[in-house]
Amino acid sequence: MKDGDSMKRQFRITSVLLTLALILCACPITLSSGALSAGDEVKGNTVCQALGMDGGAYLSWLSSHEHDSYYLGTPYRPYDHRNPNGDCKGAYGWLDSYGVPGMNCMGFVWHVLYKATFMSGGYVSRANRMADGRLTFYEGLNISRKYFKNKQAMLKSGYLEKGDIIWMIPDQQEYSNTVYHHVGIYWGDGHSDVLWHSNTVTGGQGECNAISKIYPMLDRNTMYIVLKVGASMKSAPKLTNAYNIESGVKLTWNKVAGAKRYRVFVKQSGRWKGVGDTSANYFVYGNGVDGKSYTFTVRCITPRGGCYTSYYDKRGISCTCCPAPQVTLQNATDGVLLRWNKLTSAARYRVYVRTSKGYTCLAVTTDTVYRYIPPKANYPYTFTVRAVMSDGALGAYKVNGFRITYIAPPKISAIQKTSKGVRLNWTKPDGAVYSFRVFRREDGRWKRLADTSATAYTDTAATEAGVYAYAVRCLSADKKQFVTAYDAALITVTDNKDEE
Repeated sequence: MKDGDSMKRQFRITSVLLTLALILCACPITLSSGALSAGDEVKGNTVCQALGMDGGAYLSWLSSHEHDSYYLGTPYRPYDHRNPNGDCKGAYGWLDSYGVPGMNCMGFVWHVLYKATFMSGGYVSRANRMADGRLTFYEGLNISRKYFKNKQAMLKSGYLEKGDIIWMIPDQQEYSNTVYHHVGIYWGDGHSDVLWHSNTVTGGQGECNAISKIYPMLDRNTMYIVLKVGASMKSAPKLTNAYNIESGVKLTWNKVAGAKRYRVFVKQSGRWKGVGDTSANYFVYGNGVDGKSYTFTVRCITPRGGCYTSYYDKRGISCTCCPAPQVTLQNATDGVLLRWNKLTSAARYRVYVRTSKGYTCLAVTTDTVYRYIPPKANYPYTFTVRAVMSDGALGAYKVNGFRITYIAPPKISAIQKTSKGVRLNWTKPDGAVYSFRVFRREDGRWKRLADTSATAYTDTAATEAGVYAYAVRCLSADKKQFVTAYDAALITVTDNKDEE
């Protein structure tokens, strides 16, 4: 069962209590001996702390629907209705019908808290304390709050912050289950008269969810209780580096306190496009194209990925994609021959060989080929190549490198004419040599004569007078590739007499 489905079933059960509380709202309860009045302040938990809700997610969620009809315009319905336009396929409130939008004031606030808390991985069940009434919610969770005698005093106090919850009740009736209460989310700058709420009096906008001036249920003798939500966006992750590695462009940033997950963006056609999420403070973008510059930025998101919880660096950080050259190695006559693909982003290349101390730079070249003369034969060597861009920035390189065991080519030790043809002898090089392939030069190309495991061969077809060129090369065990270069030798045949 999905988390959301199980939560909805729980909400329908707990919403029974909310309906009963609202229907029986005219029944007074005993006043608490600690009843508070205008000017009083309770210091405790913020709503974010109590619910385990990320304040950035809460503000981001609301901001994402500030100009659409997800909440705005949802018809006002009294009692337990919690179905906004954008999420009415279910039935969150006990009186809700599937597919029918409608919210009362508390239903709107509850839905916002539920969504933000769920995406934050917080304690969704604690938001359901609203089902037992406002006192169970803010007293039971020990929410920080302050009491004001009227709207003017509240707006002038400097206590208000965007996202705070304002509960409006008749004066001296906080501990009475009166129906004449109203609740909404403050959406101003701390002093402006702006409330996001579901109400029957929304400044001429009809009975619906709206952003308007602050309107209580009753115009007279209303006390305003401001619940501290403690909502704020986190600072933008500080981008520290973007550079090329073997698997792509690696982006790094400083961890943000309280952030559990990050989303990485790349700028495309002037707009930011999300390319991946991570819980680490780095990300590798593997879709780069050689020579193309990319600009990245990072933003904190909720654990479930639904909302942003921080600002972001609008300038971003840039890097030109410069991938690792792909190197091919070949044993040549006088050493190891390295070849690699030409990169659009490269101005020059650094060639490295691995030693006991790591990679050592052998040369810097603008070519895509390099010949290395090994100090000894029958020894494994590991090479890598790294591009240098025109601005001096380094490209990626293959960390494990490219490996080859250098085997010197077989050395032709003797070539002579015999009665049976031209006979070649050669020495076997040190190393894993399984067999040899013998060639004769014909029409400007090397023609294969034979494969042999011996170190001698007689070309019985070389009986006519002329100049003959031969070469010998070592083969792998499966005879599918050469493991050495070749050694060549010439002989001039003047007649077919035996010279032995």
